Amino acid sequence: MTHAAISPAILYWGTPVVLITSKNVDDSSNTTQNIFRTKQCVLILPSASISHFVNTIARTTGAEHMSPVKAVLGYRHVKYKWPISGMTPLGSMLVAPLRVKELSDSPTPIKGATMTLELKILRVYVDNSIRKDERIDCIGPDKWDPIIVSFQEFYGLDNSRIAKILTGSEVRDNSLDEEPSI
Repeated sequence: MTHAAISPAILYWGTPVVLITSKNVDDSSNTTQNIFRTKQCVLILPSASISHFVNTIARTTGAEHMSPVKAVLGYRHVKYKWPISGMTPLGSMLVAPLRVKELSDSPTPIKGATMTLELKILRVYVDNSIRKDERIDCIGPDKWDPIIVSFQEFYGLDNSRIAKILTGSEVRDNSLDEEPSI
């Protein structure tokens, strides 16, 4: 195996995609300001099967005045994202921001700064098909195929689990005398 030194344009290896819905007075989008004002949002972790919906709003911002970085990256201002997304808004039970129907059964900036928001999760909705059979409040990791953003591209997991994290009893059952394979 050979290695090469590179200078990648981005050092963003990957993370699950999270859509955030928030509520503006006129139902328009402006997530960060809305969350600061209302202290409410809905976090949605979409599956890879609906990436076409996510892609329609991936390079949009509700902020009328976007940062130069966003402009260079091709972002565009979209005041109302629901119509262009193709997703259907669905009411929430505990907060004003809306959920996404397609995902419910199967989202004042400081210039140049990174935003960190602390959120209190009030309720979690999950598609029943991805629940772990034996544990009603758990997600089955082999059943969920989240969208992952890796170097500004969307990917699914495609059942690519590389190792199982052993439980306490499985760790005790494994022989510690064997050489680890690397």
